[in-house]
Amino acid sequence: MKTKTLLVFLIFVAILAGCSKNDAPTESTTVPKTTFSYFQYSCSDKSSVKADSFAIFVQANDVIIWHYNLVASCCDTIRGEFKQSAETLKVYEKYDGIVCYCLCSFILSYKIGDLKSGSYFLKIFKETDSLLLKDTTIVIP
Repeated sequence: MKTKTLLVFLIFVAILAGCSKNDAPTESTTVPKTTFSYFQYSCSDKSSVKADSFAIFVQANDVIIWHYNLVASCCDTIRGEFKQSAETLKVYEKYDGIVCYCLCSFILSYKIGDLKSGSYFLKIFKETDSLLLKDTTIVIP
């Protein structure tokens, strides 16, 4: 009996020790993090080389970028990299692979997701900041 009384007393003290009148509920806020993904489609046409072009769409809080007819070595793997500084979004097309003696026309797609509402400068580069391929302004509603 003394053991039960002692156990109940200890539980009661533990509950009181955890409570404080100064504890106010805190509101948790999470800042959405901008996401980035890319995909390289296989070589679409080895015989004819067409001029490359871009299509850029805004869907909700995401920017979808298509780069059509990107001419590169058939052996290249092209990966996307992304950097954001304030209202500037930068996408870099980085080339990896060996040089081979054929050209392909590739299609690349990029998605920059979970952007906050506002106006952004979008810049797409080949490899470095010195090789600008496309720049435009986009608005996230």
